[in-house]
Amino acid sequence: MRKFLFLLLILFEIDAQSQSSVSAIAYTKSGFVYTQNFDGLPNSGTFTLTGKGPFNLSDAPINSIGLSGWQMYMYSGTNSNAAFAFGTGSNNNNGIYSFGGSSSTDRALGSISTNSSAVYAFGAVFQNNTGGTLNAFTISYTAEEWRNGGSNTTCTWSFKYLIGSSITNINQSGLSTNSNLNFSSPVTSSGIS
Repeated sequence: MRKFLFLLLILFEIDAQSQSSVSAIAYTKSGFVYTQNFDGLPNSGTFTLTGKGPFNLSDAPINSIGLSGWQMYMYSGTNSNAAFAFGTGSNNNNGIYSFGGSSSTDRALGSISTNSSAVYAFGAVFQNNTGGTLNAFTISYTAEEWRNGGSNTTCTWSFKYLIGSSITNINQSGLSTNSNLNFSSPVTSSGIS
């Protein structure tokens, strides 16, 4: 199975300050490479979230392993509460998902959204602990489509980021976009698969 890595939203804190809402991923030296395969996502259980978030994927009730700094939230929609679940890609309920085979530890982070009831964002917060200013960074990912809802419409994830000195979670204003890092579903047929 190809690994899925997609940063819908990435926030990078320039100055080393404490994070009150999330334990940020520490960027400790120039040239540091951070990778994430999401195999620490749960593959079973029930997750009850209250409110729209943001929620830390490493905190209860999700309790992902090795995913400090990663968050999710429902940024628009009529649902009262955000949803997190595990699945194989056959489910059509909206939410953030730990995708993978039933009970498999080989996981992928993804989402299913609808325009009216819930649209989701997930991403990571990084903190610069190098002691110096970072002038550039490189981001890459591999994505895969786990489900085609049969809408005959291309679904697109928009990549957004923010660089600042007081970032505490992924629900921030003033985000910049980079359409070169967007992901569009390769399968858009009218049949559900």
